[in-house]
Amino acid sequence: MGILILYKNPAQESESLSSERSESDNKSDNDVKKHPNYQKLLEEAERKAKLEAVPKLAKLGLSVEQIAESLELPLAEVHRVIQNGK
Repeated sequence: MGILILYKNPAQESESLSSERSESDNKSDNDVKKHPNYQKLLEEAERKAKLEAVPKLAKLGLSVEQIAESLELPLAEVHRVIQNGK
């Protein structure tokens, strides 16, 4: 009677699962991008992220002009965010 040992290479299994996951993620991404409000929601999310960065950049010592230029926001809006503390 002999002993049969099966060895499962974790690296190959991981690559296989990663490949399957990537294909699934790409399909999901494409479905999301087809949504009629996708572009609008993406722009709103980007704008929100920029506005949230304003006070953080001001704390680091950047001028209002530097913040507006680097985040591509109107100068008046950067002033408003800093004054309101939001």
